[in-house]
Amino acid sequence: MKKVMSILSLVVLVGGAATAYFMNDTARVLIDKHLLGKMDPPPPAVIESERWVYVLADGTGSTNTTYAIPKVTKEWLAEILTTMYQQTGGKLFLSHIDKDSRNNQVLYLAVPKQISIDPEPIRESGEVSFDFQKRLTKWRETVVATQQDSIALSKEFQVRKQEFLTAADEFLKTKVYVKSPDNNWTDVIGILNASFITLENDNTSKAKKYVVGFSDFVQDAPHLKGMKLDSIPASVQLLAVNPVQNSSRKITDQVTEYEHPKRVTEIIFQTLK
Repeated sequence: MKKVMSILSLVVLVGGAATAYFMNDTARVLIDKHLLGKMDPPPPAVIESERWVYVLADGTGSTNTTYAIPKVTKEWLAEILTTMYQQTGGKLFLSHIDKDSRNNQVLYLAVPKQISIDPEPIRESGEVSFDFQKRLTKWRETVVATQQDSIALSKEFQVRKQEFLTAADEFLKTKVYVKSPDNNWTDVIGILNASFITLENDNTSKAKKYVVGFSDFVQDAPHLKGMKLDSIPASVQLLAVNPVQNSSRKITDQVTEYEHPKRVTEIIFQTLK
């Protein structure tokens, strides 16, 4: 008789636990954690802010003939675009410095963020088979649903990327890094003011914004004396690629200088922690 009562009591307890598990959220959390050994769900993934990068190529004066400042190259731009696509999405602008940079040509490309697919789920310690199979089935359905979209987005981006790089290469070779009367003097202020306006046009964006000048940032255009640099927006970081750093003649001290283009890439995308 005692044996029968024990069995009945066990049935009642199991039934009560099952009822609580399916009917009460708090009870389900306690049973999952303390009896079944399920782990707490991982925290939500951190969403990276877009990167908006405004690149300035300087082919003027002493920048081009004396200091050996690195040039903007098609290869470096390709690296920026690829990293932006893979990690953050964003916008890339390319313009240049000459004797009057206030209305210079700007090349532009909007960069989508690559559609990512979560890795195949792994069964957690203590997870019941039914729950794991449910998660696995949902993951497989998501993979099928997003794979075609991911491939289509990648193909479209590769086409637009190549078009931009082709235009940029021609722009740099025929407009920027050439001997020309337009490149005899240097107007850094005009293009910086223009870049600030462009980047601040959408001041609601949470994007991280950069102006990257391949330049010593020295203003020497005599016909533009009196021109003043606008306040650098708080949301914009001003970077320079310049092996000869800390010149007292540069137009602002609010610029961080790096010796190599790859260092700028690391800073923008925080690939070095």
